[in-house]
Amino acid sequence: MLKEKDDEGKLKEMMTRELTGFTQTLLESVQQMKNQVMEEQESLDMRMTRLEERIKEHLSIPVSPTLDEKRILSLHNAGYSKEEIARELRANVSEVGFVLKLNNLI
Repeated sequence: MLKEKDDEGKLKEMMTRELTGFTQTLLESVQQMKNQVMEEQESLDMRMTRLEERIKEHLSIPVSPTLDEKRILSLHNAGYSKEEIARELRANVSEVGFVLKLNNLI
């Protein structure tokens, strides 16, 4: 009986070590994936910024904003997020973000 408890204890200890090692490996993999996603996001953000700057250079921006632009700016000034504005106006989040960036609000 004492031997069975000892064997059971050793088995639990061995399983705990293996699970700990597996968990650590899994956490490291997840962290690497997170880092890769963040790097890709930064790269995409930089590319988007460059594209927006190039578009600004080639577009003549109207002196008075359109009705939708006015509504976007108004909702932004009221504290709405890009996502909330897009939902309210049934617009694309990136379009809302573009209008806000053109007006130097984000």
